[in-house]
Amino acid sequence: MNRLLRLPPLLVLLSLACIALTAGTGVAQDAAKDGANPASRYQTGRKTFDGIGKYYFDREIAHYMTHLGAPWLDRPERDQEERPDLLMKALALKPGDVVADLGCGTGYFSWRMAQAVGAKGVVYGVEIQPEMLTHLAEKMKERGVTNVVGVLGTTMDPKLPKPVDLVIMVDVYHEFDHPFEMMAAVARQLKPGGRVAFVEYRGEDPEVPIKPLHKMTEAQVRNSFSTPETVSFWQLPSYIRSSESSGFATAGYRLQYQKLLAQPFLLAAMVMLAASVSLRFFRMGGVQKMVLSGVGAGFLLYVLSKVTEDLSKAELMHPIAAAWLPVVVGGLTGFLALLYQEDG
Repeated sequence: MNRLLRLPPLLVLLSLACIALTAGTGVAQDAAKDGANPASRYQTGRKTFDGIGKYYFDREIAHYMTHLGAPWLDRPERDQEERPDLLMKALALKPGDVVADLGCGTGYFSWRMAQAVGAKGVVYGVEIQPEMLTHLAEKMKERGVTNVVGVLGTTMDPKLPKPVDLVIMVDVYHEFDHPFEMMAAVARQLKPGGRVAFVEYRGEDPEVPIKPLHKMTEAQVRNSFSTPETVSFWQLPSYIRSSESSGFATAGYRLQYQKLLAQPFLLAAMVMLAASVSLRFFRMGGVQKMVLSGVGAGFLLYVLSKVTEDLSKAELMHPIAAAWLPVVVGGLTGFLALLYQEDG
């Protein structure tokens, strides 16, 4: 999407609106299922200087910035480095919107969003440090902003007073020490159709002068949320459309959708293959050959499906071809084998 490509090199809007974590779906449902074993989500590993030694999807969680670093958030050069005007345009806020600015700091983006949502809207500036909320209140008073409300959250819950239209996290998500629980809480506190926006320093760009643990790649953000296998069949079309509108690759999700469509036909093809090697009387002999043929045919069909799947994920094969080629090959092979036996 062009508006993403025009963002300055230091920041990338990794996901705007289109991850669509609506209340009661996605991560919130997973949280309910996995609530009994939260420790299994995280791993303990080597602790680096800037990290906490706790890993989530193979990414070490970074230390959060304390309130002592607040002056850095209002550095004069930040406007030029991060181009907040482009981000505000991309957010497309409307008058009356309710927004949550997680990890709002001194309100660098909060007051801008407060202007966009107008007097009928509200921006909740969420922090886990009371001292940072004091900075926020002071900055909003200086600017005469009255529709930014400070909220003291926790590392697992933003504690929003009411459901919101948008949750935005600017240079924050990589510091969540309980990202799963936090995003589950966010999902529960979104309005239906609510949006979640991530803004992080671009991990793909080695030229960005930020410590590695304080940058994230698009893949790292996606890995933290819905993989193609976790999105329901009914949600996949809208997920694909929204991801495309944000400029993200959708090959994996398109492949998953086509695989689910093709699955009943693949099962039918497997039945035909099984029938072609088993519909004969045992007294005619050749039982070992029959069993080996069935196992071999099933193994080859499995290998074909995995190869086409990998080619599709690498964007070397169209998802439709990748999902349906094993169906066609398996079905035709079984059908022709049955015809041959019938003619024999």
